Amino acid sequence: MAGFRTHTTVGAFVGAAILTIALLSAVVSDPVAYAGLFFAAIVGSFLPDIDSDSGLPFQIIFGVLGFVGASLGVAYVYKNIGTDFGLLMLSAGVVFFLVRFVCGALFKKFSRHRGIFHSLPMAFVAGLLVLLGAKFYCVDSDLAIIFCVAVIMGYVSHLILDEIYAGINVNGKGFLPNKALGSALKLWSGHARATLIMYFILVFLLFVTREELYYVWRVFHVS
Repeated sequence: MAGFRTHTTVGAFVGAAILTIALLSAVVSDPVAYAGLFFAAIVGSFLPDIDSDSGLPFQIIFGVLGFVGASLGVAYVYKNIGTDFGLLMLSAGVVFFLVRFVCGALFKKFSRHRGIFHSLPMAFVAGLLVLLGAKFYCVDSDLAIIFCVAVIMGYVSHLILDEIYAGINVNGKGFLPNKALGSALKLWSGHARATLIMYFILVFLLFVTREELYYVWRVFHVS
């Protein structure tokens, strides 16, 4: 299978391509947004391996989620409870521990490597979650949609690369398929419950982001 460095390198190429298109189309004008698009594709390129318990993707994603959760916890306490420094630090530590270690442990327990996260529908779930988050923070629709696409394209690049490495021996021995072939570019996993939950989440995300998706359809329809 392709390693973390290979996936992120390909993700960087995907990000560069999306960045080039954004520059040529002049859809985005903020330099910070350009950098964000580039890194969104890179994050998407290693996101499927979040179910690898000991891998860097798991450490990075849950570490970032822990810090984000801690920041939100501090903001909530500061606004609604008090400004005591000790209380703020305690809330940050508690939230970080819950997200990074408790939620991380539960995720490890109920996820399986190359399971549902290595599937095409999950790529769209990841992208739509980004779109939903951007909607929540009132990000411009054009920018939010491009970020969504960047994550999806990075995610799909990971799946394609896994299939290539599963079917082609890079040591010069030609086509030598192994048991991992076909386990990345799939529409469901071997667990019916995980598949049903994923599709339920996908349908829900399609519903709550329907206005943004209709906007995309209208733009291309008019074009």
